[in-house]
Amino acid sequence: MAEEQEMDLMDVRIENAGLEAEDGGDGLEFHQGGLGSGSESPDASSFTSADQKLQEEQSLLREAQYDGAQQDDSNASIFSMRYYRRFFNVTTNKVVHRLTRSVLPSTKEFLTEEERADLYGPLWICSTLVFLTAAAGNFASYLEFDDADGKQTWKYDFEKVTLAASLFYSTISILPVAVYIWLRRLGQPRALTDLICIYGYSLTIFVPVCILCVVPSSLLRWLCVMVGFAVSSNFLTRNVWNQLNVTRDGQQQAYILLAAILIAHLSIALTMRWYFFDFSS
Repeated sequence: MAEEQEMDLMDVRIENAGLEAEDGGDGLEFHQGGLGSGSESPDASSFTSADQKLQEEQSLLREAQYDGAQQDDSNASIFSMRYYRRFFNVTTNKVVHRLTRSVLPSTKEFLTEEERADLYGPLWICSTLVFLTAAAGNFASYLEFDDADGKQTWKYDFEKVTLAASLFYSTISILPVAVYIWLRRLGQPRALTDLICIYGYSLTIFVPVCILCVVPSSLLRWLCVMVGFAVSSNFLTRNVWNQLNVTRDGQQQAYILLAAILIAHLSIALTMRWYFFDFSS
């Protein structure tokens, strides 16, 4: 019996030694003792630098994948969904940055060769304006409603949604096409997607304008609409004009183009004011 117990103890020791050898080969080390045993804890700064390095590598990898996807999509057919996918492959930070730049005065180019146009921002700006303008217009009419004789009832005007959709979606479709054709006639063509992107982001300022026009003040409404028109048209004409290489022969045509852009943009602002936020009658 004693010999068998000694053999069992030897087997247990051999197995423990084998496990310790395997743990050592995997780089695992176990230390006894608590905080007061004198063992050193890993430096927190090393973990922070490692995390930052990992984030940078992931960011570079995403940019490389983005550029590769853009090149693959650019070679796709114009009648396929892959061709238009690159115009919606944009980050939230990029869209927010462009929204900010569209309402702040700046002399820098909105779109450069490094910054491709996107259609995600213009689409959501117009969709937001469609429902926001209709809702704000109806809410403003409710605040202006005066039932002095007690025989009238306020009604929601659903036609405002239809007109708002026609107004804003035509702004980012029909007007950019017209400008595109005009620029080709001038011999200075520009990508249609660039024009759609510029027109879409030029409408950003009208989002706060719609909200402020709810206030029942005719003077404030006119002021907000005119300020919105000034900011929006300045952004639009500046980005179109900066891309023009105007010669003496084409100078008159270029000025006519800018005048047409301003008139069309003014008509949009006046339509907002007179149809959605005018309750004088």
